[in-house]
Amino acid sequence: MTTLGGLILRNRGGCTAKWSVTMIRGLLLLSIFAGLACNQPGASGTAAPPTAAKEAAPVAAPATAPKAAPGSAIPMLNSPELVSSTLAGKVVFLNAWKFRCPVCVKEMPDLEAIYKKYKDKGVEILGFSECAPLGKTEVDLPGCTARSKEFSYPIGVIGDPNADAFVKSKGVGTQYVDGGLAWLCPGKDPKDLIKTVILGRDGKVRACMGLGEYAAFEEELKKVL
Repeated sequence: MTTLGGLILRNRGGCTAKWSVTMIRGLLLLSIFAGLACNQPGASGTAAPPTAAKEAAPVAAPATAPKAAPGSAIPMLNSPELVSSTLAGKVVFLNAWKFRCPVCVKEMPDLEAIYKKYKDKGVEILGFSECAPLGKTEVDLPGCTARSKEFSYPIGVIGDPNADAFVKSKGVGTQYVDGGLAWLCPGKDPKDLIKTVILGRDGKVRACMGLGEYAAFEEELKKVL
């Protein structure tokens, strides 16, 4: 039975309870809010665990910049590789020779004598060959190496990138005259058979020579010492 402003509800035991319309509306609203809360992510009978904070990605230490190499390492046939920066401040002979060329090889003992006499005075002699027999292009590296070991001054191979770069850095080019290696020297006719270039202590070309002998080498050397 209803009364004005309320409801009479009877339970199984026969007891009655009077509910006001306002109370019923309040219960309905509470049930609606409870249903919405249950639909939220992580809603359950227990409290949702707190979201773990993301760990900051480790910051890599800045890589140490590699130190600049002191100079290009030029492989040598008869000695350890030569670091080009060690030639700074020295008088340097660049000698081009053709493997198994009698005329080319003839001047090498004179260069050896110059080297032994002046190496302690800041003089360096570098021999370069393409290591191909006269008139051929096939490289005979074992034979070239064996020949170069007859001399104590460093001998390298033209065609090696570092050797080529070093020679070019001095303004010297390469050419082949009558099948033999020769230099292209600044201010000289390309037809000249330049076999030895002398660099001053400043690294600049000071003399360009053809096939020479001891007296001629020494004469040019004394001009730049």
